[in-house]
Amino acid sequence: MTFLQLLLRESTVSPWFLFSIASLSGLSNTLLLTVINMATQRSSQESGFFYIVLFLVVLGFYLLSQRYFLTTTIKEVDTILHKIRLRVVNKIKDAELLSLEQVGRAQIYAALTKDMQTISNASIGVVLLAQSTLLIAFTLVYIGWLSLVALALFIVFLTSSAVFYLVKMREFSQDIHQAMLLENELFDALTHLLDGFKEVKMSESRSAALLEHISAISASVKDVKAEALTQISVFGIFGSSAFYLLAAVVVFLLPQLGAYYSTISTQLSTAVLFLAGPVSALVNSIQAYETANVAAENLESLEASLDRQVRPASKRRARPLVIRNQSFSEITFERVQFEYRGKNRQVTFRLGPIDLSIKRGETIFITGGNGSGKSTFLRLLTGLYFPTKGVIRLDGQRVSEANAVAYRNLFSVIFYDYHLFDRLYGLSHIDKQYVEELLEELRLKGVTRLVDQRFEPLDLSSGQKRRLALLISYLEDKPIYVFDEWAAEQDPDFRRYFYTDILPELKAKGKTLVVVTHDDRYYNMDYIDRIIKFEEGRIVSGA
Repeated sequence: MTFLQLLLRESTVSPWFLFSIASLSGLSNTLLLTVINMATQRSSQESGFFYIVLFLVVLGFYLLSQRYFLTTTIKEVDTILHKIRLRVVNKIKDAELLSLEQVGRAQIYAALTKDMQTISNASIGVVLLAQSTLLIAFTLVYIGWLSLVALALFIVFLTSSAVFYLVKMREFSQDIHQAMLLENELFDALTHLLDGFKEVKMSESRSAALLEHISAISASVKDVKAEALTQISVFGIFGSSAFYLLAAVVVFLLPQLGAYYSTISTQLSTAVLFLAGPVSALVNSIQAYETANVAAENLESLEASLDRQVRPASKRRARPLVIRNQSFSEITFERVQFEYRGKNRQVTFRLGPIDLSIKRGETIFITGGNGSGKSTFLRLLTGLYFPTKGVIRLDGQRVSEANAVAYRNLFSVIFYDYHLFDRLYGLSHIDKQYVEELLEELRLKGVTRLVDQRFEPLDLSSGQKRRLALLISYLEDKPIYVFDEWAAEQDPDFRRYFYTDILPELKAKGKTLVVVTHDDRYYNMDYIDRIIKFEEGRIVSGA
């Protein structure tokens, strides 16, 4: 999809209306040239006052039409981008976790930031492209009115230049497309540097290899862009020289065809100089247009990827879950199985089959080694993944992608790789006194505070951030709490407090607790109902 196709598809403003305004602007610009040439051809006895007034009137009309066209087009482009941005964000919101993982963050970030900024910046260039094209057309009409021979000369010159330029632009477009793909790779590598900073610091060889990889991609981007821009710059110099050549032909050769051409040589020379501006703007605008084309293709590619991964609401047919008093009685796993598959569709890990029942108010500890399936189980339990085989039921009702929203609302989850938001999204009417009590209980008093629906500061230690996440879970007050290695980064004193005070307190309130932990010293606590152990994707005890 090209940039122009994107605008035509998404715009709510009639393209014919914009074309009319652009035509008026281009026509008034050409009339300025006509008025100037008429004034230079007047006799010495003829007053110039009429031409001054006419020039000012035409100039005013040109400025008004130009301003209206520019502001309307730029606002419309930004409105279109706003609409696309929200549409993509909604598709991301509606996507499932596994689907989003397959799309990848690099493509999403690049499309919603760099590519949209490229299109926004190109909007002025596209306006100039349209206006320059119309201005050239009107100027050629004026030249044809002066002389058909001169018109033929100008058309041959512009056509040959355009053919040569379009060939070069095709090469330029391919190079820019390659550069933008490389920039996405660079963004992905930089994400690894930032997200894996601790791991990078812990291995000099890994650090050096990653730096070498980033350097190689950056150098490729530099080389491809430099080659493309150099070609365009060289052609720009060629275009300027060609205009000088055209001016020389008009001045030196056309008068040789007869006295009439000597008479109009000044007007034609003025037309050549007048064309230099719009042609130069056209050249620069086409560069911006080609870059915007690549950005538009990236946006379309992202939306297509999301559409492939997100099932439309019309195909998500299931009975809605009946949840009474925001609670439940039992969650059951019936021969549940989940498979990870690689690019060749081969199974790389299989969880299950699992038969399990979790009753309201139970406290269940989950244990097992790395790679045993604990995290996958949590994703299935919380409705982030859906079984490859088998069924998960809530009070006998089948949980599926179509009704998972209500099911997920039962859970308050702090994953091991949790994200701490900068504000209390989705929470209103906060009891500030209760927040103060929780800050005191979680030993965050004086460390952070609630200011206008957000906690400040957030530059806390890992353990303090987990406590703040727990505080937010308290505010959510869901019936099921899931803790994924929550105590792993707490100091020994607060870790003990978590197991001996916080968990029993939540159980006493009737909360269902699912706790992933390796802290075996607390496995004998009397409030624990079951300890489920995973090995190699299967439950080996506790079910």
